[in-house]
Amino acid sequence: MPLTIVLALGLMTSISWQLTLATLAVGPLVVLFLSWAERVMRRLTIARQDRLARLNVYIAERLGAVQLVQAFGREQSELADMRGLDREYFAQARRLVRL
Repeated sequence: MPLTIVLALGLMTSISWQLTLATLAVGPLVVLFLSWAERVMRRLTIARQDRLARLNVYIAERLGAVQLVQAFGREQSELADMRGLDREYFAQARRLVRL
C-alpha cells in the first residue's frame, strides 16, 4: 500500500504539481468530514432502528391482544399511541435523510 501511495503521488506530481498540492491540502479536510459524517449517520441509523423496533413490538403486542383492546373500548387510545410511535420513527428517518 505505501508503494501504491508513493507511485500515485509521483504520477500526480508528474501530471500537475499544483493539483497535487491542492489535493494534499484539501485531503485531510475531506477525511475529517467523512469520518464525522460516518459517526453521525451511524448514530442516527441506530436510533432509527431502535424506533422501528419499538413500533414493531407495539404492533405485535396489540395484534395479539386485539380482542382485549376491543373489549375495553381502547381502540382510539391505542391508535393515538401507535400514531405517536409512528411519528417518532418518521421524524428519526427524516433526520437521517437530511444528513
